[in-house]
Amino acid sequence: MGRTWNANRRRDESDFLNWLRKGKTVYVITDHRREPDAALMEHPRTYNSYTCTGEHPLIGGWQMSAHFVNGKAISHTDAATLFRWAGEVHDTPPHGIPHASDPGPRVNGPLPYGTYEMSPKEIQYQHDQAEDRANGDLKAGRRKRTSWF
Repeated sequence: MGRTWNANRRRDESDFLNWLRKGKTVYVITDHRREPDAALMEHPRTYNSYTCTGEHPLIGGWQMSAHFVNGKAISHTDAATLFRWAGEVHDTPPHGIPHASDPGPRVNGPLPYGTYEMSPKEIQYQHDQAEDRANGDLKAGRRKRTSWF
């Protein structure tokens, strides 16, 4: 694995900023288990890549861009701010952790015909669920009673 800079270690920020040059790419790991919408993520941890686009023309300091669309950088941030926010920065992609834009495992969608048959118990459960939902809608006056099966 390549170099890793940590915000908790002394002199790592200045070492990181001295190492950084235009065109270099760094990688930051995001832990989605701490986020409120963690259930929406396919992977518990992903990484993002940030590319150094050069120095800021007025205040100096390295500028990092996160997203490129048609060759143009969309999101910019200061390298020092990125380092403090991320906590840990890598110079190579982390092994075994997918990129944030990688697709998750395919688990949705219909199964091929004949691969799964519902048992009578499951069918009865589904029928009871539909019946309860229809009764609830009837009580609320949302729609008329119809037969679903």
